[in-house]
Amino acid sequence: MWQYIALLGAVIAIAALIMPRNKNETAVSAKPLQKMELAFEQFMENMELDIEEMSSLAAEAHRQTNERLDAQHRKIVELEQQLAELRLSSPAADCPPAASTTGSAPAWAEGTAQGAGVIAAAAEAAAAASVAVSAASGAGDTAPDVDEQPSPSAAETHADASASGTIQARYEQLIQLYKEGKSIEAIAKRLQMNKGEVQLILQLAKQEAAAHA
Repeated sequence: MWQYIALLGAVIAIAALIMPRNKNETAVSAKPLQKMELAFEQFMENMELDIEEMSSLAAEAHRQTNERLDAQHRKIVELEQQLAELRLSSPAADCPPAASTTGSAPAWAEGTAQGAGVIAAAAEAAAAASVAVSAASGAGDTAPDVDEQPSPSAAETHADASASGTIQARYEQLIQLYKEGKSIEAIAKRLQMNKGEVQLILQLAKQEAAAHA
């Protein structure tokens, strides 16, 4: 935009220099002045077309970003519903049954493993939504505090879910911050995680603690 303004100023300055200074020069300089006026009008038309094109591109990008955000939001809602249905269908909330003599895992352990899978999927969806929001907002991002340690990605966090122990063991730092009285927003900022992911982890950890009680 500043280039257009500078070019416009240059055109005006040149027009002022070549304008006739007396009546005798009027007839001689009429044609060059007309050509310059036509060139100036063409320049303004081209500038208007460029502005309209940029506006159209910005509107299309905004529309596509909103569509991606809506899709990610629907995915998160579906995963939360699945987690709620899992809690309702799991018998671990009241009294976990004892393990059988054959060594098979109790029902509450199976429910915990399934809940961990749901959390992994929700974390991936939340991370994708965060990326979409960052792309839509453009500038304005600030650097993280020096004392904050970056958390691993959602895929790395849940890569060894099947080989790990309990939820509280795999998210020990997160649960410890919550026990210290940190808010969900503060924990998410400290660990660079999505607030929805932190809430799901805390809910599953509470269910697991109730199952072991």
